[in-house]
Amino acid sequence: MRRGALFLALACVLGPAARGGEPASAKEARALSLEEAVRLALKRSESVLAARAAARGTEGSIAAARAGLFPTLTAQAGYTRSYLEPSAAFDLGGLAGGIPGLDADEQSDSYLATLELRQPLYSGGRLAGAIAVAREARALAGEDVRLSELRLVRDIRGAYDRVLLAREFAAVAAETHALARERLEIVEARVAAGAAREFERLRARVQVSNRETERVMAENAHALAAAGLLRALSLPQDTRLALTSALDEGKAAAAPGLEEALARAKRRRPELARLDRLIAMQRVQASLVRADLRPTVSATASLGGLASDDPFEDDEWADTWSLGLLVTWPIFDGGRARGRSVEERAMLDRLLLERRALGHGIALEVRRALVALENARRSIRSQRENEARAREGLRLAGVALKNGAAREIDVSDARTELAVARRLHAQALFDERAARADLAFATGEPRPDSKGEDP
Repeated sequence: MRRGALFLALACVLGPAARGGEPASAKEARALSLEEAVRLALKRSESVLAARAAARGTEGSIAAARAGLFPTLTAQAGYTRSYLEPSAAFDLGGLAGGIPGLDADEQSDSYLATLELRQPLYSGGRLAGAIAVAREARALAGEDVRLSELRLVRDIRGAYDRVLLAREFAAVAAETHALARERLEIVEARVAAGAAREFERLRARVQVSNRETERVMAENAHALAAAGLLRALSLPQDTRLALTSALDEGKAAAAPGLEEALARAKRRRPELARLDRLIAMQRVQASLVRADLRPTVSATASLGGLASDDPFEDDEWADTWSLGLLVTWPIFDGGRARGRSVEERAMLDRLLLERRALGHGIALEVRRALVALENARRSIRSQRENEARAREGLRLAGVALKNGAAREIDVSDARTELAVARRLHAQALFDERAARADLAFATGEPRPDSKGEDP
């Protein structure tokens, strides 16, 4: 009865997945596999959506940079009122004099309207550099999207597997608690029959209390792991999920060799591509410093009109037009360009060093992931055999009990050993899946499952 109540409580903590964030009381639900969890997270994750929005914004930067290649057309209109030889007189108690003043009869109005067209002819590389920087920024934003997706896939895989592990631990803890209670009943019967001493009963009661504490802790860990998965999926905390994938999903693909894994990481890791883009942008920035020392040439054309009276009444405009060539050449800037050149070169050197250090760090990640994967798979083989031995031990204990060659407490001990073996086997399976996820991240493979493909 207690075991059935426990499984019912666990089902309430992490039941079938609600459609569209239905409340926990909803009866209709959808199961969720690991692949479905990854796809759902890629659609809902705030960090991925923000990275994609930033990538879309770079298209505007490219358009703005290209706009410098095209002509600009500017309209201008003005009105001016002027007062000619103004004067004013005053009389203070018979004293007459004059001060500057205003005379409404001596004034003039002027009107101006022009259209000016300007076309850049030569910018010394400034416009081409700005476009190149904008394009690299777009590629950089794309790598940021890939990196956010890669991290999200790793986080989802980890969160999903932690729920599976916590669920298995909770089931094992419930079983060991039930076995401790059964053992207590056996010991109490033996004490009553005079076949065991009182301290054995006390020890059995302590074991029951300890196993109950472990069960409660395992249930809490399961609930927290479920809450963490919901957060990673950007789902409401009252959403129920039924995870359909298992820790042990059969034989996984063979791990690549170190050389192959390093080659994959070099090709795929978005952090490396991101730094390559930053280095390319910095090279362009350094070239733009030299461009500031070159002249700029623009062609100008203007068409307009002047009027001294109200043109809306007399329609008397004096047409004006002009064609020109504007050349601007910085002769002396006080050493500004030289200072910027030193600064940009230092920044480029720093990025190159960061690129080298990142490459070494990624190589270490790949090697660690391969070692962890190999160790985990060895542990799985060992723990699978250990669990099989524990099951065989339980079977033999049952046969011996039936034949009168063993006691009930021997069978209870064999069940406890099997529960421990199951826990260790589950931990080994979790470690292997975590190592595979780390290897997928280290080699830049943002896939929820590598079964049948390169891990």
